[in-house]
Amino acid sequence: MEALMLGCDMIGSDISEKAVADSKANVDWLLEQIRNSKSEILNKSEIQNSNVKIFQADATELDFPPLFENYDHFVVVTEPYLGQPKKMKPSFNAVRGEYTKIKKLYLDFLKNLALSHFHTFTLCLVFPLVESVDRGRFSLYAESVDEIRKLGYTELRSPLVYGRDYQVVKREIVFLNFQEPNTKSQINSNSQ
Repeated sequence: MEALMLGCDMIGSDISEKAVADSKANVDWLLEQIRNSKSEILNKSEIQNSNVKIFQADATELDFPPLFENYDHFVVVTEPYLGQPKKMKPSFNAVRGEYTKIKKLYLDFLKNLALSHFHTFTLCLVFPLVESVDRGRFSLYAESVDEIRKLGYTELRSPLVYGRDYQVVKREIVFLNFQEPNTKSQINSNSQ
C-alpha cells in the first residue's frame, strides 16, 4: 500500500490464501479512498496507473523473472513467517531448535531470489528476534548472516530492531543489496 501511494508498481504474493484475499481487499480499499479523496497531496493519476499483482505462491519456488521482466531495478519488502507467537520467554536452545526450519525457509527464499536473472536488487527483510529466558536475544539474522553473504547479499546498514518491551518476538529489520556472484553455480555450491 505504501508503494502504491508512492506511485510504484506492486507485486505481492503469499502462500496463504487468506493473506492474499486480505491484501487484495486492502488494496481495493486504498484505491477507493484515493478515488474519493479531495486531497491534492496524492497524485491520483500516478497511483491509479500503477500496476498491481497479488497472487498465491510459495516464494521459495516462485519463478521471479517473468514477474520483474519489465523492470531494471526492483525492491523486495517482506516479513516472512516469524514463528509461533510466544507469551513466555523460552530457553535459548529451545529457540535455536524451533528456528532451524524457519532459517531454512528464509535461506530458500533468498537463494531462489538470487537465482533469478537479475544482477542487482535491494531487499528489506524482517527477521525474528526472540527474547530468551537464559541467554538474551536469539537473532535469526545473526544465525544466518554468513550463509546470506555467500549467496551474494550484503548489508546496506545495521539492522533496526522493532518491538515493544513486553514482546517476546521482536522484529529485526534488515536492508540487503544483492550483487550477482560470478556464476549461478557459485550460489548453488555455496548454499549446499
